Amino acid sequence: MRLAILGGDKRQHILYNLLKNEGCTVAKIPSYNNEIVIGPIPCSKDGVTLFQITPDPPIVIEELFSKMKENGCKLFIAGAIKENVREMAAMNSIEAIDLMDLDEVAIMNAVPTAEGAIAAAMENSDITLLGSRCLVLGYGRCGKILAHMLKGIGAIVSVEARNAVDEAFIKCLGLDFVALDMLKTRLKEFDFIFNTVPIMLLDRSTLQYLNPDCLVIDIASAPGGADFIAAKEMGILALNLPGLPGKVAPKSAAIILKDAIIKLLIQRG
Repeated sequence: MRLAILGGDKRQHILYNLLKNEGCTVAKIPSYNNEIVIGPIPCSKDGVTLFQITPDPPIVIEELFSKMKENGCKLFIAGAIKENVREMAAMNSIEAIDLMDLDEVAIMNAVPTAEGAIAAAMENSDITLLGSRCLVLGYGRCGKILAHMLKGIGAIVSVEARNAVDEAFIKCLGLDFVALDMLKTRLKEFDFIFNTVPIMLLDRSTLQYLNPDCLVIDIASAPGGADFIAAKEMGILALNLPGLPGKVAPKSAAIILKDAIIKLLIQRG
């Protein structure tokens, strides 16, 4: 397999070495010689260039896809691919596969995300999670793992969710269910609020109902789900922490990506 690993953070650097150890031919500068291009997670923050933390010259996605098309490179793999990037890929006859659409990646990726959120809570609060009242907003992959871990630590965990199936699971697992329409009436109760939903749930009008000592930790993808400017003006500590796997556990995150990429490429023959 000939692979080009582009952009990203520590995960991409570790992924490069992991794939090389698996016997793949891996490059950090594409030769466009029958290569599969592996982009970062998130693929792009601005919809124009690949996400990267290094000071290297930016990689313009449109130019990348144009060169791939010219040289017959037809597969692009990355994570959290924006719709306009998908459209650019399609216009250049390139198949774009989003790793975060794969359950095995998204679910496993939720583990370092949850661990990172819990570590941030411990580092930024003067109370223990044991016995604290925690609210998890959203019961998707990250919400499920996070609620489970918080309960294991000994926190009193409530979960906000929006459908009857999630409500049933939350109650069956011994967690407190909070309906969205009851959110404002419950907010004063909590010492910690963990948001996993990329929708503005904690806007200015909602933040006023929080306990002033409450710590808000937002791990949702951009643009997040809290008004951080309003929180600061109100004296509420609100942390915006997207992309935690690449920050707190890049090796574990890279192993998850490596396993998924190898499996994907083997399946495709």
